[in-house]
Amino acid sequence: MKQEEQFPSNLFQFSKELLNRTPSYYESLLKTLLETHSVVKSLNELDPMTYYIFSYVDLGIKYLSPNIFGKLFRLPEKELRQRMEELGMKYTFSIMHPADKKILTEDCFQLAEEIAKDIPVSLRDKVKYTNNYRALRGDGTYGKFLSQFCVIPDKETGYPLIGLGTITDITDHKTDNKIIFKAEFYDELVGHKEFVKIFIPADNPLASLTERELEIAHLIANGFSSEKIANKLFISPFTVRAHKRNIFEKMNIHKAAELAALL
Repeated sequence: MKQEEQFPSNLFQFSKELLNRTPSYYESLLKTLLETHSVVKSLNELDPMTYYIFSYVDLGIKYLSPNIFGKLFRLPEKELRQRMEELGMKYTFSIMHPADKKILTEDCFQLAEEIAKDIPVSLRDKVKYTNNYRALRGDGTYGKFLSQFCVIPDKETGYPLIGLGTITDITDHKTDNKIIFKAEFYDELVGHKEFVKIFIPADNPLASLTERELEIAHLIANGFSSEKIANKLFISPFTVRAHKRNIFEKMNIHKAAELAALL
């Protein structure tokens, strides 16, 4: 399959045509993109990992790597695929942890839109987005998952048409529940740029801290004394100690080492 056949100038028409394509077409599309597309080639291959192709035209999942999705979410593959076919992305949102859902569907989405506005339409598929979230698995436990994806827009309007990405189980590798949103721009001429923002879900003890308290908490965890923190932030040591007392009370801890572990 030639690349120009996959990306004709009228991408909106192409995306509509995707609705009627066979599974073998998507497999061929994915294989070609893995060989030719700078962002798709950059997706980190972690095991187990599933590839997916998503259509923004009907909000439907068009392709999932076979025999992997069920392993990720601990459900029979056939049952999980049926749910995805019936509900599309609504099913994904239904199993997402309540504390993560707003961050993923509103905050991260808004950030992605703002980042895209500063990039020419013709280069928007050069951005790789990465985030993580918790989702309910078939055995009743919440797993932690990493999502990497790029969005292919209409070249005239910038309207998103196709999303292609991966989902990986990182439960055994991630000890906290902070959500890290990252946007990386890949271009052979411009080079590599990235934007990173960390979100703290409401059920995380850190969510109760103010921005100043969070700033001081990181300095305490990195071994700074009250006097050094005061000099760095241009406040009095007394104020630092008051913040420290509030931080420890809010997080129900007693030592800097406990704070470092949480951070």
